[in-house]
Amino acid sequence: MLQTQDKILAFLEKAKSFMADSELGIDGVVFSYNDLSLHESLGTTSHHPRYKMSFKWQGQTAQAKIERFKWLTSRFGSVTPVAVIEPVHLSGAQITNVTLHNASFVKLFNLKAGDTIEIIRSGEVIPKFLRVIRELDGCYEFPKECPSCQSPLIYDDVRLLCQNTESCPAQQLRVILNWIASAEIDDLSAKRLQEMLTLELVRHMADLYRLSVEDLLKLPLTKEKMATKLFNNIQKSKTLPLVSFLTGLGINGMGKASWELLLEKFVTLDALYTAKLTDIVAVPGFAEKTAQQIINGLADKKSDIAKLFEVGVQPSPFRKSLISASAPLRGQTFVITGALSRSREEIQKEIENAGGKVVGAVSAKITALVTEDPNSSSSKAKKARDLGIPFWSENQLANKLKGLSS
Repeated sequence: MLQTQDKILAFLEKAKSFMADSELGIDGVVFSYNDLSLHESLGTTSHHPRYKMSFKWQGQTAQAKIERFKWLTSRFGSVTPVAVIEPVHLSGAQITNVTLHNASFVKLFNLKAGDTIEIIRSGEVIPKFLRVIRELDGCYEFPKECPSCQSPLIYDDVRLLCQNTESCPAQQLRVILNWIASAEIDDLSAKRLQEMLTLELVRHMADLYRLSVEDLLKLPLTKEKMATKLFNNIQKSKTLPLVSFLTGLGINGMGKASWELLLEKFVTLDALYTAKLTDIVAVPGFAEKTAQQIINGLADKKSDIAKLFEVGVQPSPFRKSLISASAPLRGQTFVITGALSRSREEIQKEIENAGGKVVGAVSAKITALVTEDPNSSSSKAKKARDLGIPFWSENQLANKLKGLSS
């Protein structure tokens, strides 16, 4: 039975009252057709079913005065500002910190200690800056030194950067943590790693593999059983897939999925070393900027790679997915966009099972744009038209998957 507008508004007021009194973190409601046949006929878009609609109220906001700023150094040396505010209660939580994206954000809003700002809990979780309510006289200030290693900072019009990549403690911690996550070293937490750095047991990810059980017993509250377990977990990670090895190096702009895509063409580390910019750009999904980051990143990481090899780390060769020569989409590349009858993930899996690849960006190298809206004005559709890329509907794709001509 279809509900009237008055009934829907009355239900929203009831839900809002329930949310205010509930201990659960709820930020909205979902309306759905109560008819399974409609569910089937309406289908889904790439990210939600068409037979459901979510409704969210704007999150609760609060005003708070900035007490001071904390600046935190990331794995890549970017120094990010955090506003420490006078504690305020917002959506059932006490908020004391608000992340401010980057240094240019502080400059844009001329943020200073003493300013009063309005904040919101984005998704009822993350405190987010909205606007300045009352601004004090004066000008914003950037730190001149890295908060972790006191090296001079440079400003690139967006970020403050610490260039002390070799010995900045904050960068060291986060670089090694990235390796630990990629190599899947169990039980080695950020807290334990920080203790290792404090005791000067490690300075580089390769140093993990030089640790003995006796070294690990030096960590606070670590007994022989845990020290032995940590030692074994570290040693076990010496052999790891090449994609995990590359991800663990922490090259800017590259994650596991990107490395997997690239390794389909360059299956060894040596092949990656010798790849030219034009070779990488020829791989669907890799623009010139990313290709240059890969080349520069691998060159910068040669010393790190050598150190890892010295301690016995051995990445196993990348194994290409075995695709039959008769696979209907073998060697073809696609971009999926717009509203579809099934989830994007389901369609992508079908394409990949048929030997094709799915990338996120339109380029002259893609085979077709999969969409149900051939007249779309989206940026991907416009670029595809400019490049003369064919548009395939879901039915056309289904026929191609069956080996039919149209």
